[in-house]
Amino acid sequence: MEDASSLRAIAERNAINAIRCLAAAERAVDEGRLNTAKVLRAAALASRGRALIIERSLSVDAMSPLLIATLTEDLHREIEALGGISSPVAALALDVAESVYGVVDTTRRSLERNRDVFEREVAQFLFGCLECGYLVEEQRPDVCPACGSIAAEFELFAPFFSSTSERIARRQPAEIVAMLSEAPGALAGNMAGVPDAILRGRLAAGEWCMKEIAGHMIDIAELFCRRLRSVLDPETPQAAERSPLPWKLLEGQGYEEMTGEELTSRFSVAVDDALSMIATLGTADWRKRVELVSGRVSVLDMGSWLANHNRAHLEQIAAHRSRAD
Repeated sequence: MEDASSLRAIAERNAINAIRCLAAAERAVDEGRLNTAKVLRAAALASRGRALIIERSLSVDAMSPLLIATLTEDLHREIEALGGISSPVAALALDVAESVYGVVDTTRRSLERNRDVFEREVAQFLFGCLECGYLVEEQRPDVCPACGSIAAEFELFAPFFSSTSERIARRQPAEIVAMLSEAPGALAGNMAGVPDAILRGRLAAGEWCMKEIAGHMIDIAELFCRRLRSVLDPETPQAAERSPLPWKLLEGQGYEEMTGEELTSRFSVAVDDALSMIATLGTADWRKRVELVSGRVSVLDMGSWLANHNRAHLEQIAAHRSRAD
């Protein structure tokens, strides 16, 4: 317990130092001390890295309702404190904190009733101002309501992503292969023996049923294969995608009419295809990049995306399956 407390204190100190180094680097640039700024930026990266390594070991469930509840309480106290401070900085921080509180508190209430947050309660897309942190749901604003930054300064946050600047959920090649290899068996196990009424049932209006989730997993695995094939053989013409939005590929596919065995078999074929191509990759191939709607990402990013995508939807299907047991 004492070791955990010491590690947490080190993590918190490094997290604070990372922000302080970034702020100091900005000042150094303004003062024309570019080499000093270089060192401060590198130090910020290293401090953040050490803090994240420690927090990964201490936070068993970093996305737990308990953490969301704690964030809600902290934001509430922060808003009360900022409201009592008369300064432009406090006013800006108050606007930002209130925008974040709205999203986080809605998330807290949703998690009290559901395994994950439903998108009818918190929008599928969140946009965060890179300058001040102000959060907006659903649509990127022309300017930040808090600090006035232009739309280009807003970062998109969506349920699934290929890469982030923080390297969140980045997988290494061996881990990608292991996760992909396990997925077909896990899907088959969760679909086996489940009555069709459960396979078609929805936990809430607008949410996917088990068959649609499995169909979506098929779509994404096949999409990964098409994209990876374009990297390995760029001379081969690629068919135009039915939709630039991966989750829209589900529409019109008729997955609800397929049996569970048909869905799991097709998913297994797609994953086997992906693993066959991955087996041919050399170290340098993982750095090759592919153009997506969201920008250019590496094969490693793309593989991490598929592995994480499978794991998330397998958990979602398991939650559906629990109703049948």
